[in-house]
Amino acid sequence: MSFMLLQKFKPKSLQEITGNSKQAYEVLEYINSYYREKKTKAIIVSGPTGTGKSLVLEIIAKQLGYELAEYDDVDTAVSSMNQMSMFHKGKIIVLDLDCCTSLRNLKILTEKSRHPVVLMTLDIWESRYAAIRNAHKAVKFYKINSLSIAALLKKLCVSEGIEFDDASMKEFVKGCDGDMRFALLALDSFRKTGVGPEGVKTSSRDGVYSVFDVMNSIFYGSADRNKLSSADPFLLTEFLKNKISEVYTGERLAHAMDCIAKADLFRSRIIKRQAWSLEKYWYDFISFIGKR
Repeated sequence: MSFMLLQKFKPKSLQEITGNSKQAYEVLEYINSYYREKKTKAIIVSGPTGTGKSLVLEIIAKQLGYELAEYDDVDTAVSSMNQMSMFHKGKIIVLDLDCCTSLRNLKILTEKSRHPVVLMTLDIWESRYAAIRNAHKAVKFYKINSLSIAALLKKLCVSEGIEFDDASMKEFVKGCDGDMRFALLALDSFRKTGVGPEGVKTSSRDGVYSVFDVMNSIFYGSADRNKLSSADPFLLTEFLKNKISEVYTGERLAHAMDCIAKADLFRSRIIKRQAWSLEKYWYDFISFIGKR
């Protein structure tokens, strides 16, 4: 599965994004004025997955000709915070707070970096962020309005020749829970069947709700090979990457991402060699996500 919709209709400018437009321009204003005004404080960007946080930063970096340097460890970010980019006019340092096991040197990064620093998190109100909440400007991204998601998906369905009916689309969008990335990934699974009552409600191999069920079993450590085999492996892996940081933090998140990375490696070897006997290892790595 190629996830064509996610790539084909990826916004190329802030004007094209759906939802959180005001927040996007707040981030742009901060980054755009950083070098000119010699700011030394970071900006906090928080909100659920699929609301455009990473996409906005990617668009801004391209628009300004900046390098987007992403880190999941404070010390690694500190070690490169004053390095100039060889092929770009500037650099945006992005630190994923939720992946950091320690925030001990965060103050060094935010006060001494020569480049703008964006601190990313799903929820700034977590207790471990109490000390930094009031120290920096915070921009909160919200779940995308269901009507906005439905309008975009209907437009894409017409463009791509995917059949749908309004009632089924409404139910489908409700299951996406304001996550635009998830909605686009899931819509790809309905290319053949269309977004109709049977496709949405049944637990077919490509059904989005079967993927929800399988993901929950993985997170709760109860997944087995029979359940894992009921969902498309490519679709399941993409959904896991998209949702996993909402479920785990710290060492649990690192363990989960390590499992996904190893599963991806085995999946690529299976396909390259057509060695389907190795598929059991893909199932094992995915099921280990929730068994730490």
